[in-house]
Amino acid sequence: MRREQIAARINEVYAARLANDAEGCVACFAENGTFKMASFDDRGQFALPSIAKEGLAPLLKVLTDTWTWTEREPIAVVIDDLTAAVRYRLKTRHEPTGTDVETQIMDHIRFNNDLEIVEMVEFLDTAMLERKAVESDRPV
Repeated sequence: MRREQIAARINEVYAARLANDAEGCVACFAENGTFKMASFDDRGQFALPSIAKEGLAPLLKVLTDTWTWTEREPIAVVIDDLTAAVRYRLKTRHEPTGTDVETQIMDHIRFNNDLEIVEMVEFLDTAMLERKAVESDRPV
């Protein structure tokens, strides 16, 4: 039963992101939850975690305004107790440059007993994000 509840919560957060609904994404996080884009260089602009509710809402607003998700295709979901690994193909549009991008992303998600996200680490091509930020003169 717990596995099905976690799977439903995972679907909820990705449905909100696919709808470019920053508030819906934030609602899935615990009060003290964190989000981090993993980077090869912890000094990069995408490497710092944001604290949910205060810091996560503005970050996700910038992300949803800058990167419009157009299609998400799940590849694999592995759930072990309160932890999940989610791998997917993503088609997204970088709004400032009008460029369509296809990539793969892997998210590592930890939940609390209330099935709120306490930590989400996203593994993606941060070098591509950096290039797009430079091309558009925008932070993300």
